[in-house]
Amino acid sequence: MTLERGRSQQTLKENVIDSGLCTGCGACVGLCPYQEGWHDRIVTIHPCDLAEGRCYAYCPRTPLDMTALCQALSPDGGWLPECGPVRAFYVTQAADEEIRLRSQHGGTVTALLRLALEEGIIDEAIVTTADDNLLPDSKDATDVTGLEKTGGSRFPVSPVLALFNRRARITGGPIGVVTTPCQGLALARMRQKTLPDAGDPIDRLGLVIGLFCGWALDWRKLR
Repeated sequence: MTLERGRSQQTLKENVIDSGLCTGCGACVGLCPYQEGWHDRIVTIHPCDLAEGRCYAYCPRTPLDMTALCQALSPDGGWLPECGPVRAFYVTQAADEEIRLRSQHGGTVTALLRLALEEGIIDEAIVTTADDNLLPDSKDATDVTGLEKTGGSRFPVSPVLALFNRRARITGGPIGVVTTPCQGLALARMRQKTLPDAGDPIDRLGLVIGLFCGWALDWRKLR
């Protein structure tokens, strides 16, 4: 089988995965059976012959016109190159002391997600977790109790968007996602819908809480 280049899976593999630029965000996982996450790596299970695939289109490490993206998603708001559209800045922490005790930096993210669940803004939240061996994973929380158990920062790479892609294909309400910048950028690219609609899950995205990130640890070397 001869694979076509351009915006294909093969180009993604050569230019991003094999080149060491992959962040393990999981945006390319769950769209088809050919991409999968293994520990904190993205692996290609089988070659795909599509000339233009969602795996390439959604990847935060493939070429992108950032100005056009920001104008398309937030045409009326000013934006900063470092963090996107901005309306105001606040210094915050959770009012609930129990949330703060379980948190890394004040519990703001957990408090916001809890409020979103309680107010019906989202039906579930997708967050990063890690097991006792620091193996990265993602988890969906559908109630406050399940959410509060996931408080605190996780430092290994986590394929959060792989779980979003799977959960969003199931009938349900809006989903909230906590992301690093690369994961948030992938969601923004999905929202552009640059490829013909084929049941993309992005319409179930109800809330994105983005975190600043300077790095994420390689699980294999960390372990």
